[in-house]
Amino acid sequence: MNSICVTGEVLSISKKLINLVFKNRILRSYFSQAERVSLHLMNNPVSITPEAVKEVKKILKNKGIPTDYGLRLGVKGAGCGVAFKLGFDHKKDDDLEYFVEDLQVLIQKKETMFLIGKKISFYDEADGRGFMFEDDPTPPTSP
Repeated sequence: MNSICVTGEVLSISKKLINLVFKNRILRSYFSQAERVSLHLMNNPVSITPEAVKEVKKILKNKGIPTDYGLRLGVKGAGCGVAFKLGFDHKKDDDLEYFVEDLQVLIQKKETMFLIGKKISFYDEADGRGFMFEDDPTPPTSP
């Protein structure tokens, strides 16, 4: 009968390997969640409220904007920061394109970093009406 002699040092190394494998699984789980959120934000960098989508669709219909145009989101340099802008345009080669409730949204890839995590809402009260860019307080936790 063969027997294996395990010294305390080998046993200690085995326990460390088991702990490492366990920690690695937890880290992989954590990073895969972070990667999923990151991928979601890269594919849908700006959230748009249902009211804002409704208003954009109303403008597209009433102003006779060509059907191949989508909602273009962008930034413009403004002193020490950027100002956000929106308009209507056709898709270009360097655009990130995604859809919100069948509304085509276009962003130049180089401007995406300034728009990630923003939310567009539509304000319609007695003192004024208009689109607002805000920080999204509830970014997605999963795609």
